[in-house]
Amino acid sequence: MARKPLDFANMAALGISVATSWQTRHPNYTVKFTTATVLLTTSVAFRDKAMINQAQDGLKKDNTVALKTINTEVKDAVKILRRYIQGEYPTLKDWSAYFSAYGLESVAQRTYSLPSDNDRRIQRLNILVNKLQEPNNPFALRDYGLVYWQNLLTRLENEWTLSKTLKGDKTTLSSETVAYMTEVSETLQKLYASIRIDFPKANIAKTFREFGFLNEVF
Repeated sequence: MARKPLDFANMAALGISVATSWQTRHPNYTVKFTTATVLLTTSVAFRDKAMINQAQDGLKKDNTVALKTINTEVKDAVKILRRYIQGEYPTLKDWSAYFSAYGLESVAQRTYSLPSDNDRRIQRLNILVNKLQEPNNPFALRDYGLVYWQNLLTRLENEWTLSKTLKGDKTTLSSETVAYMTEVSETLQKLYASIRIDFPKANIAKTFREFGFLNEVF
């Protein structure tokens, strides 16, 4: 039975409800290859994983927003840096050597900027910061100088490292959550089918409710 992530909490809650009702109201009822205790333990673990999974989604969303904000600031600051360079050397017609010295690289239509890939962008930002740290750098003390770019570099490094960590954690966490979901779902289906076989049909709806099932169809 396929379930969407938004169904995880409901599935876990149902597993806990059914396991608890099974233990309380039909403690002697047995199903091959599983028990109420196993279902309860698995459902609680599933619930906990689902909650962590949901929290990770929130962290990932915040991280994505932070990266977008930082990279927008980088894009705007690059324009100012180019103006700084052009203003410092007004007689030149080609500033490409100076742009490259500050870590900028050629993109479409002879425009120099920083790469969009965050790993390469961080490498280029390090070149830029190192250039601004050189003695007597003409832009180091300006508003968009050394302090500004160091701050951007630090923020981007931190958020990009977090992004990669979250991605790895999320992959593992999602896999574990789905595994728990599958186990709980299969156990509930097995219990549901066994109840339908073992209990009188005349009272089957009542029996399902006694076992904690909220609907007559699972």
